[in-house]
Amino acid sequence: MGKDMLRTLVGFLVVAGLLLCGPSGRAETDLPWMPVAAPEAAPIPDAAADLINAVSDDILDAVLAVADPPSTGWIGPQLRDISALLDAGAVRVAALSGPNGRAMAEYLARNLSARRQADGWDAMARDARRAVAMERQLSANAVFWGHYFPDSFVTAATANQTEVLTSILFDLTLEAEVERELGQPSPTRSEELAFRLAQAGFTGETAMAAVRPIRRDPGVSANAALNRRVHDLEALIAELTTFNDLVAGGMEFPDPDAVLTSADTAVTDLSQGFEALMQTSVDLAAVYFPSALGVGDIQRSLNPDEAVVMIVPATPETLIFAVTRDAFQMRTAGAEAVTLWEAADRLRTAIGRPLGRGAMALDGDARPPQPDVLRAEAARIYDGLLRPVEAVLQGKPRLFVVATAQVGLGFPFEMLLTEPALPGQADAELAWLVRRHAVTVVPTLELIRMRDTATAPVPEATYYLGFGGPDYRFPSQLGRTNRATRLLSDLAPLPDAAEEVRAVAAAFGPDNGLAVTGVDATENLLLEVSRSGTLRQFTVLHFATHGLVFGDHEAVTDPLLALTPMIDLIDLTPRLVGTFNAPTADGILEAHEVRQLDLAARLVILSACSSGNAGMDEDGLTSLGAAFLAAGADRVLGTHWPIYSDAAVEIVTGMAARDPRMADPAMALRDTLVQIIDGGGRRADPAWWAAFSLVGQP
Repeated sequence: MGKDMLRTLVGFLVVAGLLLCGPSGRAETDLPWMPVAAPEAAPIPDAAADLINAVSDDILDAVLAVADPPSTGWIGPQLRDISALLDAGAVRVAALSGPNGRAMAEYLARNLSARRQADGWDAMARDARRAVAMERQLSANAVFWGHYFPDSFVTAATANQTEVLTSILFDLTLEAEVERELGQPSPTRSEELAFRLAQAGFTGETAMAAVRPIRRDPGVSANAALNRRVHDLEALIAELTTFNDLVAGGMEFPDPDAVLTSADTAVTDLSQGFEALMQTSVDLAAVYFPSALGVGDIQRSLNPDEAVVMIVPATPETLIFAVTRDAFQMRTAGAEAVTLWEAADRLRTAIGRPLGRGAMALDGDARPPQPDVLRAEAARIYDGLLRPVEAVLQGKPRLFVVATAQVGLGFPFEMLLTEPALPGQADAELAWLVRRHAVTVVPTLELIRMRDTATAPVPEATYYLGFGGPDYRFPSQLGRTNRATRLLSDLAPLPDAAEEVRAVAAAFGPDNGLAVTGVDATENLLLEVSRSGTLRQFTVLHFATHGLVFGDHEAVTDPLLALTPMIDLIDLTPRLVGTFNAPTADGILEAHEVRQLDLAARLVILSACSSGNAGMDEDGLTSLGAAFLAAGADRVLGTHWPIYSDAAVEIVTGMAARDPRMADPAMALRDTLVQIIDGGGRRADPAWWAAFSLVGQP
């Protein structure tokens, strides 16, 4: 009885998630994928076409306008194929989107099929736009579905959009080659279209999280309320999913009906809040979705020493866009995205797998390094991704990288080799990319244009707060366990992590640096300083602890950082009763809880296993990184593999010494890494110095 009600509630929440993130301020009943009482009679409103966001209407119209008559032009049959793909995706998602999903799917299938056959080309183009809009909406909501549906479903829901985008992009590259041969100035018409259209792929969790805290409409006070609704929705879905898993696993709750009653109340409150927000004039797209920018928009926003590289998979090749203040290039990598991903995977494997934080501490699986493989793959990836645009990047010490998960950002660009290694060369002698560029991974190009308004003035004083070496032990007399106790009791202690944050705190000085370690490094402390507003005073936050993602442990359902639990604050039995939408002090700081923190940090350091690439979203970035950006952090410094604590101390303290106010963390990181490499010895090995990547504002 409880499970059926639970599924109904979660099904409602998925639909609520669609409503919340939809880039339209219209009432709920206007949206075509909503369950309806009489599906046979419900029309598909023309307003659905307005949902297209990342590619503006004039750009999409320009793509459609190049069509010859359908019988002879390439765009005619292609649009038919596109429509079929997108229709299928929309129908499949509708079937799973709520209590009336099956009826909605049947209606969509009949209606779309009939209209395509009866109305011909013009109607097909119009419906294709609607379908693209719907598909884009589905992609943007994948983060919410991920809490409830399996990964395979989320992938299936967004695959059609990816296939459509990559196919059109490839066609535009062919046209651009012809235009360049005819002498059109750069960017050519097709290059401009491709540049804008490519940005539709950057709508993942991290991109949206990065732009949300920055955008402000002085006339709209609902922005903060909207963000709170998103946080509440994510927390509620996560809690309900956990409860469902526990019940399915045989855990008995003293009063399961109380849990469901609490959930029902939360659903009602959220529903009313959504409805009220939808009736306002809030432009949800302007709050939640990155905008597609032209080449000129980016060029005007760049400084003379800066360059941008955007990497986008396009069948059968990968597209590379390079932009500086006075130059632009669009080139193909000459390698499929899957090939580059495989090379990146070999690169990570070649680093080795020393025992460290996160999953490695659980499974004890050490792996020896493979330096020859590492060097070969580091050069191969550079040749594929950056060599084609190397001339544009020359002399630009600041490099902003925008790339999708399909290309693979599971490695730091700093460790790519701009020249192949020669036999017998030492690591300190190699041409690592970090010698040329300070790299920042930027979730969306819009952050570059927005940075004048996005970045707060650099404070005169920098305050540091570090959590390190938490105590995961639980008193044995408790007798009962829940998810947190099962997970934390399996983790190994990290005394070196405590020393790490103490050393970094000392670099900021006794009045500006605070290290919280051992039994004091509680999640409750973090939550309390956030609720009080004190957390906003810290310029730098640092977490040196275990980091785990789904698959590392059976109790992990959301990427998390492990902190010290507060036993007296953990309700081991009905954890969920009355606690929806509220973080708990159980010692596992999950991504959905991070989003509810109140931050103003210029830099968050995650010195934890794979915090820089595990659990990647469609931007190629991480749930943990996205969560801290959404909570208000400017940048996140995450690790791609278990980092040595003394390496973390050397890198972070080196950054603090060079840039005490963290006004320019990218250049501080680059200069620190180059000094470490030049010192030679084992510290010049990229396994030591290359683990960190900087993500966020340029």
